[in-house]
Amino acid sequence: MHAYYENGEKVFAASSFSLFVLAKHIPKTYPLWVNNEQFTEDHLTVACGSGTAAFDPKTNTLTLDNAQITQGAQQNDSGAGI
Repeated sequence: MHAYYENGEKVFAASSFSLFVLAKHIPKTYPLWVNNEQFTEDHLTVACGSGTAAFDPKTNTLTLDNAQITQGAQQNDSGAGI
């Protein structure tokens, strides 16, 4: 690598270089909310009082097990809310 000045700014030139890219996993979200929590591929079960609500995206099925639902989605959220 060598450096030189161009238009008053220092420029670094290399005949080869390596580029490292860091990627962050962003989970897929589903337009379904229970107790103000949105289901995602990493968050498929929501605590609902002493029970749970579980979403299966493969079958598009919501299973409630002794769930106590107090709120679906906030009013400005898009999607279905229970």
